[in-house]
Amino acid sequence: DDRLINETSLKDTVNANQKWGPSNPFHHPQFIIVNLALGGQNGGDMEKAKLPAEYVIDYVRVYQRPQDKQFVAADRYVPPAEVVTNKVGIHHFSELPTAVNKKCGWEKGADSRCYAWKSGGRESVEMVFQKQGAFEGEVAHKFILRSGWSRWLLEMDPDYGAGVADLSEFKVLRFALKSQDAKDWESFRVIIESNNGKYFGTSMHSIGFKPDGKWHLCSIDLSEVKRSGVDLSKIKTLFAVAWEGGVSSGEYFMLDDLHLE
Repeated sequence: DDRLINETSLKDTVNANQKWGPSNPFHHPQFIIVNLALGGQNGGDMEKAKLPAEYVIDYVRVYQRPQDKQFVAADRYVPPAEVVTNKVGIHHFSELPTAVNKKCGWEKGADSRCYAWKSGGRESVEMVFQKQGAFEGEVAHKFILRSGWSRWLLEMDPDYGAGVADLSEFKVLRFALKSQDAKDWESFRVIIESNNGKYFGTSMHSIGFKPDGKWHLCSIDLSEVKRSGVDLSKIKTLFAVAWEGGVSSGEYFMLDDLHLE
């Protein structure tokens, strides 16, 4: 009916991150995807949807002006090399493409969750995203402590499936840690626990950490975890950080690149 419904200027179609493609993708060859997505983050809960339903397409047409047939893109784009690695992340504390846990959160569908012990009616640590100075990817996690003698846990959700993760095929757990404040804490350690009640705990300094305000890649040999009685095939607590006395409110540590190899 000759009525313009929508219009997009090419100068506004810009990729801010080169990992996503050319800086202006519509100055490059295209292909069409005809797609229908149901549910998810934008679609919402599907439980009350009236299904089955039809998705009917009459036609798709593409037009090109004669003067554009010889068009050459102004910017050259070389796709980044595909990452090949034996690393498997732990969501959402790693930005690796594969992970042992499906989703970390408290909403429906998450198979893992994280929280801090409470002190005085509130969680003993505040976790915030930190985009500057990440060890891996674009985001690290900053843990601002409110009190001593507490811990933060990342565990499998007992209400999801079997409530455990199988780490028996992996050899090492690694993570990056940074803190200057930790030099004043009486105890600062990491814990892994299986659903049989057995746990492995070790001090941070024994696995590569130094409280000098710099990133350190810490490593835990999972065969040592197994020797302590932990059942690697039925892990309840994927990762926990504990601290004891000597803590002042506002002191912090940073965590990034939590993964298995």
